Amino acid sequence: MRNYTDTEKSEAPVLSRRLTAIKEYVTPGYVLADIGTDHALLPVRLLREGKIPRAICCDIGRGPLERAREHLELYHVDHLAETRLSDGLSALEPGEADSVLIAGMGGELTVRILKDCDRRTDEAGRGFLGTVREWILSPHTEWDVVRRYLRVSGRVITRERMLREDGKYYVVIRAVPGDGEIPYREAEKRGLDREAAECYGPLLCFEKDEILREYLLNAMEKNRQIRKRLAGADREEGGSSTARERRSAELEREKERISTALHILNSQVPDCGVRPQT
Repeated sequence: MRNYTDTEKSEAPVLSRRLTAIKEYVTPGYVLADIGTDHALLPVRLLREGKIPRAICCDIGRGPLERAREHLELYHVDHLAETRLSDGLSALEPGEADSVLIAGMGGELTVRILKDCDRRTDEAGRGFLGTVREWILSPHTEWDVVRRYLRVSGRVITRERMLREDGKYYVVIRAVPGDGEIPYREAEKRGLDREAAECYGPLLCFEKDEILREYLLNAMEKNRQIRKRLAGADREEGGSSTARERRSAELEREKERISTALHILNSQVPDCGVRPQT
């Protein structure tokens, strides 16, 4: 176990850029459930700052939960939080948390967790969708899969951010109960089709986000290189295979999506209130 300095014991833990961005999305005064909490660094920081009154730190692994307990005790906030061994929200009941954070997982796993909790109700018939006031998600991959499920499950995206840390790109999404179609309808009115909006963000594309622009330019270059390799393979073999034809078609669709998003970012489209009010 690491030996901590007196300064570390008395102050709040230092957060990474990604966790700092996530922290800003948590509404002050809300009880937080941190799913996949690991070291519980974010709940500790929020509790130390007095931003939240209480935290429920959940993880599927006993090792991470032990580290979480150590940090809660180390920073003297263990009386304001509890740890629970939990697969997703399985150890949580509707009504216990105002804010649910799911970060550091793939998009498919994030959606699986959301689907599992959406099927559950308590003895009074209450579900998580009717009791959780905000969902803060930061999936590592498959952002479109997460956005799609939010849209169809009755959650409306109200904030989005993209950031780069250690050479990787991350998104942070905040959603609340409501008509998930709202930001997509508004985005379509402004020239961004639904598929592109799910991939790159129905709000993010209209915020002139420079990190998103960088991400899209990199994605466009990767797309070009792959298409070039496929074309070379066709020439070498004297024709295209069915698999390469399918892949080429996918790459063309991706190219169009990226081009559309870049056009939106590069245009001077005035903000006409895409972001829903909460």
